[in-house]
Amino acid sequence: MDKVRHGGFSAIGLGGTSSCLKVEEVCRARETEACKAVRLKEVGNFSGGVVGGTAGGFIASLAVPSVCAVFAIGTAGVGAPVCGIALIGAGSLAGGLAGGDVGEMLGEKIYESIAD
Repeated sequence: MDKVRHGGFSAIGLGGTSSCLKVEEVCRARETEACKAVRLKEVGNFSGGVVGGTAGGFIASLAVPSVCAVFAIGTAGVGAPVCGIALIGAGSLAGGLAGGDVGEMLGEKIYESIAD
């Protein structure tokens, strides 16, 4: 399970790096308003993705015992861990994508409220 946890930390690091590179690319042109907007949107996207991914993984983990029990019986226990990893991964992905979209939208709304 430690390797799975390290994979999650690596994904968070890659997401943060990606957001930083997007901000750097826009801010390099010295357009301060566009720079402010992309910073807020990317911070919202990143933080929303982390929160959403964590929540999605947690919610999916609650379903693992009942959903993966069928695989444990059918494969003599071998399929249950694979099922659990796939289910939690899918929940994390879905939560991360949804949370990122919501966070980006909130970042844009914050920018619009302070730009006026």
